[in-house]
Amino acid sequence: MKKPNFNIDKEALQRFFVEHSEKLIFGAAVIGAGMIAFLAVSKASFDETPEDLQQKALRAKQHVEATNWEDVKVVGPDYLAAVNQGRTPIDPEDYALNKPFDPQIFASMEKRGLPPVLLPVEQLRGAAGRGAFMEPIRSRGAARTSNQFQRRGRRWVVITGVFKEEQQNAYFEEYYREAQQYNPQTDVAQYVGYEVQRAEVTDSTAAAGLQWRKLNVDATLRWIGGLDGESESVVDEIFINPKVECPLLPRPEAEDQEPWPPTVVHPRIPSSLATEPVTHPEGGTQPGTVDPGRLDPFGNPIAEEDSLDAPPPEDDPEEGTSDGPDDAESKLKLFRFFDVLAEPGKTYRYRVRLLLNNPNFGIQVRYLKDDDYSTRIPGFKGVDPAGTPVKAGPAELAASETICTEWSQLSPTVLIPRDTRLLAVTVNPPAPGRENPPNGKVMVINWVNKSGIEAYKDFPVRRGKVINFKGYKFPEIIEPREERYTRTRRGRPPQRVLRRPTDEVETIDLDYVTESLVVDLRPGQRSSSRDPWPGPSEILVWNPDGSLAVLNELADRDDYEDLTMTEEEAAALDDASGIAPGGLPDDDDDEFELPE
Repeated sequence: MKKPNFNIDKEALQRFFVEHSEKLIFGAAVIGAGMIAFLAVSKASFDETPEDLQQKALRAKQHVEATNWEDVKVVGPDYLAAVNQGRTPIDPEDYALNKPFDPQIFASMEKRGLPPVLLPVEQLRGAAGRGAFMEPIRSRGAARTSNQFQRRGRRWVVITGVFKEEQQNAYFEEYYREAQQYNPQTDVAQYVGYEVQRAEVTDSTAAAGLQWRKLNVDATLRWIGGLDGESESVVDEIFINPKVECPLLPRPEAEDQEPWPPTVVHPRIPSSLATEPVTHPEGGTQPGTVDPGRLDPFGNPIAEEDSLDAPPPEDDPEEGTSDGPDDAESKLKLFRFFDVLAEPGKTYRYRVRLLLNNPNFGIQVRYLKDDDYSTRIPGFKGVDPAGTPVKAGPAELAASETICTEWSQLSPTVLIPRDTRLLAVTVNPPAPGRENPPNGKVMVINWVNKSGIEAYKDFPVRRGKVINFKGYKFPEIIEPREERYTRTRRGRPPQRVLRRPTDEVETIDLDYVTESLVVDLRPGQRSSSRDPWPGPSEILVWNPDGSLAVLNELADRDDYEDLTMTEEEAAALDDASGIAPGGLPDDDDDEFELPE
């Protein structure tokens, strides 16, 4: 079937409307008239008659005329009360929502910061000493020469203390496990180092205050690492954190040197060293050592200026629950550092603080508390370039890789011994019938820091003599001489024969300068006329620091003989005096000779 083809002709349409327009208008008029007629016929009719309308109008008029308008009271709204009510404050509680639209499923975490307690080093103390070490040979402006070392002496001060690493870790875990961005791998107490400061104590210190100087810990550790030899291990590993414990200094021919004194380990840390007190080279107790008369709660002697920490609180789970002192001590860690730049004759005090990894390093600031962290960020100066005080806030905390504890309590004062010391050798009384003043001999012992040895020599002294002697060599070559022995009932007297050290080959030039003045000499007194050997002589000297010291021949005998007597001489003297090794003098009255 062929589809119809609709072709609209514009001209045909125009011609249609022109020819039939009046027909269309007429048709529309007929339709409109028909609709009007239909609506008129279909509208509802009014049932009331004119008489009914008149009766209703009459009744309405009579009702209006019969009403008494005076009895009618019209009351309008109270606009003033409405205004006053609008001025009454609205209580927010009336509109509060007691239940949130979106309640939290998990408990909210607090913002991060730092634990309220960062435990410092406790019971800090120091002790002075010196020794010989094999240092690498260095040329000026050049690096270390490989495998070449030279013997050098060093004065040192060992600083020791204890800290509670286990308890600090417990504090970290308790604090950060309830904080935002908690990470059990990084939110722990990780010690990374320490800072040490030293202040010189002088007569003007009390008025001016201590002037603290920071010691270069990294340079000291590099120097120790470059020494020839191995460091001795005298403390069990459970008491050591290598990050905060400086190893003992490697010493050449350690078996030929004096053993390490017990002061290189804190008395609350068990060690393999002897525990008896060490005496100072000039006599008395070593500066900075302990006072046997005062004991801490664990039975250890403590320093005069050292104060123990308060006992732990009863509700502290980390303390006060041990079965004994050993368990409590096992939770302590050793802090140790060697100050190898101490100067002789000076007095110092020290303080230290520990450095830890910052658990908040790199954390976004919105997770950190807005606190002041000025004392916990190492190197933070607290002032801006203009000198205005500023605080370290969350941004500074997030930018710091490390945090620090508070400074420890100050150590007791540590006196660095002078490089020279004196021993009384003898005092000769004046000849009978003469009024000449007595004269005597002293041994001057001089520490040679350049080579790490002690040089020594006897010198004659008298009243008013300054003990300074220049232009000598050490060691001296002394020709052998005949020795004459005399009888005595008092055992062996001190030997007075200098010997050349067998372990030293090179001879050095030096001056024996002490700047000490001889004030008086007192020869030994015999207990009776039959006693051929007088008592010990004494020499009173005035030291350059203004102090007076009494040199006693008997007190100095052991040190003198250690320097001057060979093993063969000591053995021969023991045989001659009738003293068996470890025994007492016998009652043999046979005559024997002692050196004159």
